[in-house]
Amino acid sequence: MILGLRYDDEVHTNAGDAACRGDRRGAGALKERQMAQATDAQVQRFADERLRPRAEQLVRILNAMVDDRAAIDDVYDRLANGSAWTDGRRDGPPKMLSKNELLSYNTFAADLIAFIQAHPSWPVVRSAAVNSPTV
Repeated sequence: MILGLRYDDEVHTNAGDAACRGDRRGAGALKERQMAQATDAQVQRFADERLRPRAEQLVRILNAMVDDRAAIDDVYDRLANGSAWTDGRRDGPPKMLSKNELLSYNTFAADLIAFIQAHPSWPVVRSAAVNSPTV
């Protein structure tokens, strides 16, 4: 059972399918699963419990990363131009950060923002968010 959906009977593929996949066991050895049709209630539950909350999380993380990028200018300049900064956090983080790691986060954030915003499905995902402002 995956995501509340169950699989019905297994069916055998034909010999051509097996050969195309490079299976040497023959047509009868490969089995594929046919998925049962979800009920409308299952589809609605997936939309309400998975898609919309995830869309809201993605909008919030994207907004936060856009805000991070807007706030990093002076920090980036200081780190990129010879700062001797060292992580001064003393509450026991599992790893102290280096200045290069902070600079790497900036690159990561820029790349992830660009990827999300350029993805053809982003408008659909964004529109599924109910309780978050859109980016």
